[in-house]
Amino acid sequence: MIRFLFAFVFILPIGVVEANCNIAASKKGVENREDNQSKQQLIEAIYISEQAKDTFGLLKSLTAIEEIYSKLGQYDSAIIVCYKRLNLNKIQKNYRSLSDNFRALNTLLITNLDTNAASGLMDSCYHYALLSGDSNTIIVANTNYGSYKAGFDKALGLTYLNKAVAESINCGSVTAYLYLGFRLPKF
Repeated sequence: MIRFLFAFVFILPIGVVEANCNIAASKKGVENREDNQSKQQLIEAIYISEQAKDTFGLLKSLTAIEEIYSKLGQYDSAIIVCYKRLNLNKIQKNYRSLSDNFRALNTLLITNLDTNAASGLMDSCYHYALLSGDSNTIIVANTNYGSYKAGFDKALGLTYLNKAVAESINCGSVTAYLYLGFRLPKF
């Protein structure tokens, strides 16, 4: 344990360690419903991660602060943060995260603006899920895409939902299967 801590502190730049401490403290704050304090800690973690050029820490901080902004009803801020994550994930070519970014952005825009504002985002969500090649990401994208398409075309929506069911059974992922079960729309 001491070796690990020594390696952790002396191999990683101090800024990265400090940012990770702020991220951990913000999670405790969220659990204790101290959202404003958590938000401030994450803003500091974002700044430190940017200075240290720590993309991983930056993405973790941005994801966490986006959730807090959404929880507090500060949707314009959540949308801006979601765009920042999206741009970072494009640079990193992180297709799994890009798929989720497009889903999150779609949800934020539809929920807070209107349905036309999000045109094409679920197509991108599905596209990047397929590029990822990750079966769980594809199952989640099929579920989200099917639920989204069902609002316009029930038959097409059901096609994607059925695909998600078949893939979740084939891959044996309990998590993906449970996600699918909770996300199915009511017809």
